[in-house]
Amino acid sequence: MRYVSLVILFLAITGVVTAEVCTQEDAKKLADELSGNAPGKAASNPVCNLFQQAEIAKYLGVGIGPAENRNVPNGIGCSWTTKDYESWVGISTYSVALPGLPKGARPLPAFGAKGYVLHHVDSWETGADDGIQGIVVQVYEETASEAAATSILQETIKRRKH
Repeated sequence: MRYVSLVILFLAITGVVTAEVCTQEDAKKLADELSGNAPGKAASNPVCNLFQQAEIAKYLGVGIGPAENRNVPNGIGCSWTTKDYESWVGISTYSVALPGLPKGARPLPAFGAKGYVLHHVDSWETGADDGIQGIVVQVYEETASEAAATSILQETIKRRKH
């Protein structure tokens, strides 16, 4: 009888642990689907739906591939890349306000107190927030320009308000 009780206790404990693991995995899967970060679900990603592929290509001046999800901590992201991966655009929206200007960034007052532009070696980054949510746009490599990054940020803000 003692062994039967131990076996029942063991099965009960492993069943609870297994149920917890499944529950956590299911919760992450659901969160990814709702946030648009689930692999292959760019069509359900609200950031990817802000722009058509041709619109992003126009900003870069080169052909660009379809939207792809970007996993972003505390937010949702989307990217578009050229076929040779030499250039790409990434747009990230965060469920928290930006903490401030990144080191080396130049303020962009037209985008509010936390609006900024930052030039990296091979890219441009712009960002802004409305005090509740942050938006960051990155334009990389060959076709990267301050004008492209700033224009995409401006249009992203405009489209998110509608």
